[in-house]
Amino acid sequence: MDAVPGTNTNAALPVLFQTSAGVIDGGSQLTYNPGGDVLVVDEDDDLGEDDDEQKKKNEQIADEFKTVTEWLKKELAGEVEKVEVSSRLTETPCILVTSKFGWSANMERIMKAQAMGDARAQDYMKGKKTLEINPFSPVIKQLKTKVESAPDAEETKEMCKLLFDTALLTSGFSIDQPVEFAERVFKLMTQEANLESEKKRE
Repeated sequence: MDAVPGTNTNAALPVLFQTSAGVIDGGSQLTYNPGGDVLVVDEDDDLGEDDDEQKKKNEQIADEFKTVTEWLKKELAGEVEKVEVSSRLTETPCILVTSKFGWSANMERIMKAQAMGDARAQDYMKGKKTLEINPFSPVIKQLKTKVESAPDAEETKEMCKLLFDTALLTSGFSIDQPVEFAERVFKLMTQEANLESEKKRE
């Protein structure tokens, strides 16, 4: 393997990338030792992959999408803790990641299945997620346009909910209201079918 960026060593190290708490049992007990064999990182750790110029570009993009991230955080209050512009997504419009102290997707499913589970704890931990958006995605660019022109429109809010539910699924979480999600998908499919019909008539 290549040397790990962000560490003061040129030695090649195997990397254990822990994307959320609870994914790897005991992962939090592992640490990096310059003379050791493994480096354990999670989504909050800085691997030093971006140079100063790239960091400046990332900050500029984040400023451009500040209206969108603030609007999403408000719309998804109680569902997410933070909304950030991602510097690692290339195709996916958005993803959900958990904080160091949040539940992973698997842990959340396990806790929901507990008959005697603490509902208040579940609601609290459910909100310990970060939504990362891809500023280069056509979907996110479209959302940005809608947020800037009509933030209170039903269509804009429906797009937000559909994006969030899709991010839940692609990130391994379950949807609390699958029927509502299906209705949004069918509505979108119907709109697309109507557009195709209009194009054919023209």
